[in-house]
Amino acid sequence: MLAKIVNSRRRRARIVSSALDNRGNASVEFVLWLPVVVAMLMVFTDCALILSTRAQVAKTVEDGNRLYSIGVINDVETLSAIIKNALSTRAPHATVSSDVSEGVVTTLVTIPISDLAGLGVVSSFTDGNIRVSTQQYVELLVRF
Repeated sequence: MLAKIVNSRRRRARIVSSALDNRGNASVEFVLWLPVVVAMLMVFTDCALILSTRAQVAKTVEDGNRLYSIGVINDVETLSAIIKNALSTRAPHATVSSDVSEGVVTTLVTIPISDLAGLGVVSSFTDGNIRVSTQQYVELLVRF
């Protein structure tokens, strides 16, 4: 009888000590948090790629408008075609429209987000577009 009481006390002590044991908790928490952290990292990466490509597109459109404003390109259809060709590797589904009114050349580029997102995480949440528009005064060329 005394042996049963001692064994039951030891068993209870083992149960209590194993319940208070913290070994392995960090591993379990790591496994639980890892998918959340990876998903957030993927979203941040996609957003960074979208913003970086948008800045590159804006630079390309500004360069095209500058070429038109100084007279290197003579018509807006050629300007739109040159810009679309320059963007074909970054944004194959981009639409480009250029217009000149009152001495200002304006170019509007519309790009689907799905073209810009590298990992495709952001584009799965939205089917929106990124719009880039720039304007440049057409310079008067005076020849002597």
